[in-house]
Amino acid sequence: MKITLLGATGRTGRLVLQYVLRAGHDVTVLVRSPERLQEQLYTTAIPSLDQQGKPLRDELEQLPASFADQVETIIPAVAGWTCSPQARLHILHGDTRDSKQLFAALQDAEAVISAIGTDKSDTLTVTMKALIPLMQQQDVNRLITIGTAGILQSRTATDKYRYETSESRQRSTRAAEEHRKVYEWLTASSLHWTIVCPTYLPDGDYTGGYRMERDTLPEGGTSISTGDTAYVVYSQLQDERYVGCRIGLAY
Repeated sequence: MKITLLGATGRTGRLVLQYVLRAGHDVTVLVRSPERLQEQLYTTAIPSLDQQGKPLRDELEQLPASFADQVETIIPAVAGWTCSPQARLHILHGDTRDSKQLFAALQDAEAVISAIGTDKSDTLTVTMKALIPLMQQQDVNRLITIGTAGILQSRTATDKYRYETSESRQRSTRAAEEHRKVYEWLTASSLHWTIVCPTYLPDGDYTGGYRMERDTLPEGGTSISTGDTAYVVYSQLQDERYVGCRIGLAY
């Protein structure tokens, strides 16, 4: 499958990238720092995968140095560009907030994964506001994105989001409000979208001990690792049960 991945250098995005590459997909990323991404490729370890694409929990591996022959870095001067036939990872040097560069990153994509965070900026909303219509125009239907548990439905006040109630422990609502905009834009679109909504997200490896729940946070859930979150995001490429839904994710 040909996948466009946004946010590939983030804490969770770099792990998602490892999963999709290990699974044999052809991946295009649009990043501001190709040098940072290149370094992460050979220092980030995830579990190796079995023939069904399931993690082998006790076997952490890094991509081999020989993988460098399958990577190409491109500075897109125009909307169109030609892929190297032997490359599996295409690194576009640019900014997701630039709609022309975003258009170039979508070339031939069959699915898009976004691991863009809020990061005290407007990158998430600016990117997604451009991305959704671009995907619709190019008939790229599948979008998997990472949100926040704040935009899941409250258990105590079902007409509200968690961040609007005492269920959320976050003092600032800015990140949740950014993700809420994305969620509402997606519900109004024709895309086949899924939003993975982790609760408190510390760095950590894959454990496989996570719980998933449609549109609400699993009861009593307080945290989830970046490793487990990345695997759940990757797994949605082959899982259609949560199309058009938010996934509450926690231990």
